[in-house]
Amino acid sequence: ILTLLGCKKEQIETANPDTIEGIELTILQPDKYYNLRAIHFIDNQTGFASSYDGKIIKTTDAGSTWDELETNTTVPLYGIDFINSTIGFVVGGKSSCGGNGCIPIGAVILKTTDGGETWKEVTLNLNDKIELKSVQFINNLVGFAVGHSSILKTIDGGDT
Repeated sequence: ILTLLGCKKEQIETANPDTIEGIELTILQPDKYYNLRAIHFIDNQTGFASSYDGKIIKTTDAGSTWDELETNTTVPLYGIDFINSTIGFVVGGKSSCGGNGCIPIGAVILKTTDGGETWKEVTLNLNDKIELKSVQFINNLVGFAVGHSSILKTIDGGDT
């Protein structure tokens, strides 16, 4: 039995490309190209974005300008969350790769305790090579990171 289903996607047309159905859009572009994967604002001025090539950029003026922060990694970073204005986490990783002699690094978690100025890798004792795609803290101590068929939990503010 063959069943075909379809749907019609309505195209939104506006006279002004910076406005969609009455919502005004402002397109912000960093000075440099980044393959961005996640964004998180800790207040109305300060935000962070993470990229596929291990970069983290920060804004302190609501996105008008962005500064690149040092991460010491080139591993894809997919998710970002902050517990408060100083403590934050970025997750990512690489569970597979192509090429001869390639060894996937697996999951990576970076932590900052100074509002994103410096990032240090959290030691993970995982047997499987997974990628973490998202991170979310529900309070100062309890947080979760998820990836392909994996859920990690911390109950000590991300120390372990």
